[in-house]
Amino acid sequence: MLLIIDRWAPLHGACFHVGVDKTVFFLIGSSALPRPLLFRPTVCNPPAPLSFCTTTHRWLGWLWSPAGGARETLVLRVQTASRHAASLSGFVQASGIQLPLAGALFQGKVIGSLIPGMWLYAVMAPDAMKVLEDAWSSWGRLLLGAPPWKNAHAAAWELGWSCYGAAYAMLVIALRRARIWLWPRDDFYRGVFIQSHSFHESWASRSKQLLLDWGLTDICDGNLHDGLQAYKKYVKDALTGKCLGAARTSLDSSSSCLPRDLVHPSGHPSSLLHLLLRFQCDWALLVASRSLCRLRMRLLPLLHRGGRVSHSKKALCIFCNAVISAGPVTHVVLKCPRWQELRSCMLVSGAWRADGVGRLGRLLNLLPGAAGFAELLYLVRVIDLETVLFWSAAGRQSFRCVLP
Repeated sequence: MLLIIDRWAPLHGACFHVGVDKTVFFLIGSSALPRPLLFRPTVCNPPAPLSFCTTTHRWLGWLWSPAGGARETLVLRVQTASRHAASLSGFVQASGIQLPLAGALFQGKVIGSLIPGMWLYAVMAPDAMKVLEDAWSSWGRLLLGAPPWKNAHAAAWELGWSCYGAAYAMLVIALRRARIWLWPRDDFYRGVFIQSHSFHESWASRSKQLLLDWGLTDICDGNLHDGLQAYKKYVKDALTGKCLGAARTSLDSSSSCLPRDLVHPSGHPSSLLHLLLRFQCDWALLVASRSLCRLRMRLLPLLHRGGRVSHSKKALCIFCNAVISAGPVTHVVLKCPRWQELRSCMLVSGAWRADGVGRLGRLLNLLPGAAGFAELLYLVRVIDLETVLFWSAAGRQSFRCVLP
């Protein structure tokens, strides 16, 4: 077997050499300690005992274990990605970097730390899809400063994500299978891959079943001559459609966010962050974009009763103390007298050509280059900052009240 691999490695640009210091063995299916296993790399070298590993052994980023190492590698990858996401979130909250730039860095830094081995551990670890889905949800909320109970799809749409979580892992798995199928017919790896479909627990069989579960067609079941790029487009479009469908259903039934037809009338994730980078907008607008996303997710506590956050039907506006029976975002953005002067700037720009809810929807969906966009982001940014100041002062006042 080693000789076969030795002949196969140079064909794929790999360098295969075996040594005692690079070889370990695991004991699978028994608790009895084995006899020392001797290893002789060449006839000229004397036999040497191999290391016996009882827990895990890291090699090329994969944590090998008696169970295969998929679960251990999954945990390692998610922990590393979570640290990168937390670091990005800290910079965003401190205004060290802007949310649009953090979104671009997220792709390279956070997702990039998950990619190595994802095609393998996302299939072989039993709960990989759920772990990845939960991780993506927590990272989206983290970047926007949302609590754990907020709708994860709302955060994903504000960040412009269309294919994420388990769907992204399925994209990686499908493309890995496609690349193997497109290798030459006499390739050793391709041959083993095809034969492995007869074994129920193999990666080939499990990944094939995942494709069937997600309703995806394997490249071998279609036209191999269409090439990898055509198949990639098909898989990405199919997975994006599944993500969009799940998100629309979740957002339509959610009461913790603004109505989907108000915030996302197109039925697709927001393109705001992408366009801000594309149009090379000013730093102040890039920073203020996070405030707009937070306002659209109803993350700003705009109502109070007795100096405490309130979600009741008759609470008070934190800026003007007016009784708000419904629609705190509508009141603060369109009616609150505290922001009348800033709203007058948007009157001049012509961004108020609608009434009531229609006007709010128009404003919340303004994009870079539109009339009144810069004025809107400035208004929302000031509202966000003043909200923080209000609750900071309310917290200090409550603290003073309980002192003896």
